Amino acid sequence: MANKQELFCGLEGGASLSQLVVVSGDGQLLALVEGPSTNHLLIGISECQARIKWMVDRAKEELGLSEDMRFSALGLSLSGCEQEDMNRALEEDLISRYPNLAKTVIVASDAVGSGLTASPKAFWISLKAVKTVLNAEDNYLSVPHNTTTVKNTVLDYFQVKDKFELLQFCYINFSKSFFAGLCVKIAKAAQDGDPLCRELFFEAGRALADHVMALLPKVHKSLMEGEGGLPIVCVGSVFKSWELLKPGFLTTLGNGRLREFTLLRPKTSSALGAALMAARKLQRELPVAFGEHACVMYHYKHSS
Repeated sequence: MANKQELFCGLEGGASLSQLVVVSGDGQLLALVEGPSTNHLLIGISECQARIKWMVDRAKEELGLSEDMRFSALGLSLSGCEQEDMNRALEEDLISRYPNLAKTVIVASDAVGSGLTASPKAFWISLKAVKTVLNAEDNYLSVPHNTTTVKNTVLDYFQVKDKFELLQFCYINFSKSFFAGLCVKIAKAAQDGDPLCRELFFEAGRALADHVMALLPKVHKSLMEGEGGLPIVCVGSVFKSWELLKPGFLTTLGNGRLREFTLLRPKTSSALGAALMAARKLQRELPVAFGEHACVMYHYKHSS
């Protein structure tokens, strides 16, 4: 058990944005800081480290701590950190460059977790919509529904007149977070009943379910046998459109392929998991009541 005076820092870093939390040794969430992307593959190692320091400093400022105070441990769950050798090098380099961050630093992929995470698919839907428009324009692939609504939605979102002007946002002026924002417009058109937009969300639901199915062989048996079945944490604003994703999701996971599962929406930042990871590095267990940090979005149990 950790001393309540100890402070643990956790950062969940993605390709679009990052969140950092500070948790006390008695499990209290003390601070939350939001920042930009910390994916080193997109912005480089040096900029990634600078952004981490900036977020840690903002947390210290929020808590009234001096800049030279070191957290007991800093856990970094970062997009793009899939190689162990690279992660260890990043830990050592970060401590060397910014020794006042924490006494201990541990780096892991943002895919690390105790349960399955259904990752955001907003960018996937947006990219699929743009590809559908381009393929229809080029007569490259047949499209099962009229493309007028999707085409007008795409052109209006990017403020362009045709597919040629659109290409700049795929290459020269590409921004993954801006691109993903198109999904909100596609969702609105789907809710209004456009068949092609609804089809895009159906396919996205299937893709999410395929992600879960691919990870099932690695899931610990105890997670499958607990109350509510397999817990699946759903992270990302795309799940505000769960009713549009659900038909495709259940087509893949329903009918007994996965007998029982519960979809959970976090009520606090997933950076909390990175802070717990940091504490465990020091063999500390933080008394966090996980049930208080998530709510049930959907529960499925095979009837037979």
